[in-house]
Amino acid sequence: MSYDLKTPIPLMSIANLRTFASEQTARAEEVQRLINGANSDLAKIDSDLKQFLSGGIKRINNLELRVNSPADAPLMAQAAERKSKVRTALDEQLRPLFRKMLAAKELASEMATRHWTKPAVLNRATSGAGLTDAIARRSHYSEIFEHAGKAELATWGQLALDTGDAVLADAIYRANSARPKDERGFSPAAFIELLPNSDYTEANTILQSVMDSTDRAGIAIAEFEGRTGKVSVNRIAMGLTGQGKKAAPVDDLLDEAGGIRDEALIKFAKGRR
Repeated sequence: MSYDLKTPIPLMSIANLRTFASEQTARAEEVQRLINGANSDLAKIDSDLKQFLSGGIKRINNLELRVNSPADAPLMAQAAERKSKVRTALDEQLRPLFRKMLAAKELASEMATRHWTKPAVLNRATSGAGLTDAIARRSHYSEIFEHAGKAELATWGQLALDTGDAVLADAIYRANSARPKDERGFSPAAFIELLPNSDYTEANTILQSVMDSTDRAGIAIAEFEGRTGKVSVNRIAMGLTGQGKKAAPVDDLLDEAGGIRDEALIKFAKGRR
């Protein structure tokens, strides 16, 4: 069975991931700012209208209901038109912004899956003495583990867990995983689960925050005007349509500072539609 490879995504440093996340947070804040502004505009329309209405107020138990007068119909129509313009303007501002957020969420998910699993992080690990030393240590460990018995492999695996040595962990994990199941010294899945790694933890926390920001913004959009309805559901459905399709090729995803370029993110978003 063969697998389809995906569009390349450059490996970002943790520092650049932080920038990526902060940009997504800024988008989420902008979504909330736009929604707050639209809500304020709608409230002002209601306030402006209320002082000119001629209908009375009817009380049912503790609930006050306005009784509309036929004479108020032109004013009501005018208010409805003004509200429609507010909603349309909000929709036009939110569409491109939320598309970027959805693309960033998809990109974060892809990076978490491809670049920031524990095995991937271990594969890139170096020692405090640098890359050359890490390569030499891996080669040395490989010779040792090739002839090690199951008990010895387990001992080395436990040492990697106790010390948090990422280079040792990478070497023993690969050597153990390459063996038939009945010749392994320990469970590869259990080893990965137990192994502490600060880079893995921080990167995945950052990437999850990107995805969470998108979800919060989506909920805020859906709850615009205090209910799910009107154009909000359609707006979110529009943004989600096509998720999971093959992305368009993205060249030069990163800018000179190592951040995600807006044009590249937009191109990535188009590839998801």
